[in-house]
Amino acid sequence: MKHHPTFDSNGMPEKIAGLEKLYDSDWLDADEEEKEFLYPISKMLSEVPEHYGEETFVKAGGEKRIFKVRDLRTDRVVALARPIEGASAEQKEGFLREARLTACLQHPNIISVHDIGFDADGEAFFTMEFVHGSTLKEIVDKLETGDPDYERRFPRLRLLELFVKICDAVAYAHSRNVVHLDLKPSNIFIGPFGEVLVCDWGLAKIIQSDEPHTQRIEGIPEEELPNGDILNDLTRRGTIKGTPGFMAPEQVGKSQQVSAKTDIYSLGALLYYILAHRPTFTGDSMADVAEQTLKGGIVSPSKLVKGIQFGLEAVVMKALKLDPFERYASVGKFRNELDRYLLGFATEAQHAGWVTQFKLLIKRRRIAFRVAMFSFVLLCMIVVFAFVKVVGEKQVAEDNLRLYIEETEHSRALSDSIRATAMDLINAEDFLHAEGKIKAIESHLSQETDPEKIYALTEYLALLHFVMQDFNKASEYFGRIEVVKRYQDCEQLAKKYAVIKPLDHKWLEPSDMCDLLFEVKRHIRAVNYYLAYYYLNKSIKRPADEILPVVETMLDILNYESYRDVGEHSLHATEDARGWHLSLSGTQYALFQLPIAVPLYESNVLKPLRLYSLDVSYSGFNDIERLHGISVKELNIAGIKSIPPHKFYAFTRLGVERVFHTLEHSDEYLAEHAPGVEFVRVEEQGSSM
Repeated sequence: MKHHPTFDSNGMPEKIAGLEKLYDSDWLDADEEEKEFLYPISKMLSEVPEHYGEETFVKAGGEKRIFKVRDLRTDRVVALARPIEGASAEQKEGFLREARLTACLQHPNIISVHDIGFDADGEAFFTMEFVHGSTLKEIVDKLETGDPDYERRFPRLRLLELFVKICDAVAYAHSRNVVHLDLKPSNIFIGPFGEVLVCDWGLAKIIQSDEPHTQRIEGIPEEELPNGDILNDLTRRGTIKGTPGFMAPEQVGKSQQVSAKTDIYSLGALLYYILAHRPTFTGDSMADVAEQTLKGGIVSPSKLVKGIQFGLEAVVMKALKLDPFERYASVGKFRNELDRYLLGFATEAQHAGWVTQFKLLIKRRRIAFRVAMFSFVLLCMIVVFAFVKVVGEKQVAEDNLRLYIEETEHSRALSDSIRATAMDLINAEDFLHAEGKIKAIESHLSQETDPEKIYALTEYLALLHFVMQDFNKASEYFGRIEVVKRYQDCEQLAKKYAVIKPLDHKWLEPSDMCDLLFEVKRHIRAVNYYLAYYYLNKSIKRPADEILPVVETMLDILNYESYRDVGEHSLHATEDARGWHLSLSGTQYALFQLPIAVPLYESNVLKPLRLYSLDVSYSGFNDIERLHGISVKELNIAGIKSIPPHKFYAFTRLGVERVFHTLEHSDEYLAEHAPGVEFVRVEEQGSSM
């Protein structure tokens, strides 16, 4: 026997006699205040005095004002619309008409109306979903200005996919015999997650079955269709309705006989706007645009923007035909054309020939076509190879023999050339392009039979590895020959520094590099120069203060300064927010470039310091051209009296912006010969940067 529970006055179930122990005593014994928390939604709804919360103004436009409010019953944010202030009875009726008509359209891409009526003060209102995101106009405006974020989020293909959703919304409205008549970019909202909403149905019209160009949708019960007798706006006949640049010619003409094809024209204008980033027509007044609309003559979008394919352009131009009968018969057919384009098929509007059809087929089936072409080419190659093998085997053999002889002679000549070149280079102690030379000589060394040439090539390889700091490799090649006295120190240094730096692909630390440069004898300066060249240009970039000891060592060598004790350095680089600064003031340095056959920008030993300012005042420096190869913003040349006119170009080449000087030239003379450089005259006895 079933027991039917009974409830007390508060809606709580009463205890059944004999089963009291089975109840949650805490829950059943709760007082009235505690029970309120068990049913928070019921309590909240019973206490809500009003339907909507405080209104926050968002914008005004057309015939309504939009506010942001919270629906206190559903606890969600909605948009609340009210008529414009001072609205007439006709305007208020149009306001309610828009709300009622929009409420009849229930589609994911049409804005939803939730409520309609009059508030406590008798003012008309309706609520709808609160739209987040941007209008199509705002998006295209951002694309036109080159906004990188919008270009990433809304490429042309993405906008076409969104446009298809607009077509879906309009096609649905037409199935309910409703035409929008004011489709324009500012009435299309696009949300952050791909939502598309067609808004502002204030000018919409319900098309009756006896109107031209009307396509009735079969299967829709009559009671589900909007009532045109109530919802059509009968007070605006004779006025132009729509937006210039997006209105169809029939909206502008005297007959104003609108139909579903009127929206198709507006959809075409929207698609044109998406592609060309401008309306179909522009003018100084609405009358001017209306006149252009009636005449036609729309400029093809491909003439305004690059990259628009003819198939897509043909679809746009067909939708924009002056004669409604020449446009697409329905939005569905218009949408199908876009689907064909997006899927890579030819559109009907472009009347594509077989060549175009074939090109699009290849584009759609690119991988399959490549596989087929590869298979075809492979098959042809097999057939040709078999034919050649059967018919011309003798000729192939003779050709191969001839090619072999030519290749052998070529290789022999190349080997002789490399050997001769290596002999010349080692005699000149030219170690430029060391990496390439090492590969070339090593590949040909095994082919050499002349002992004298083998010795020369091996010695040259050892020195090339030595200047590249490949000390293990250098030791290996030195060990294969009896080293001449001139390079015996290099052999010993290779062994020593192979211990200090076991891995050939690494570079010496600056302190070790200074030691090596000190230890290389003066009579083989070329080795020193190339050691410094590869170290300063190829090694890992270091801060100026770390690499400065190596630079100072090379300045001493270049300027024939006496070797100072190892570790003794007098130059110091300082750094501030602008960059690195170096003072050579009072030194005897006049030469800064390695005397080897490399570009000037690689030969200057100061280049790795990446200086902001350089002070060479009252030093051995006396020629501005000797600084070629570096870039410096500030330069102190105090102590120099004059500069020849033909050498002022060097300031521009160095990128100098400010020069501190004691030149005898006038300020006018300096400004004429070095425009764009600020010359600051300093005291004769010295200056500071």
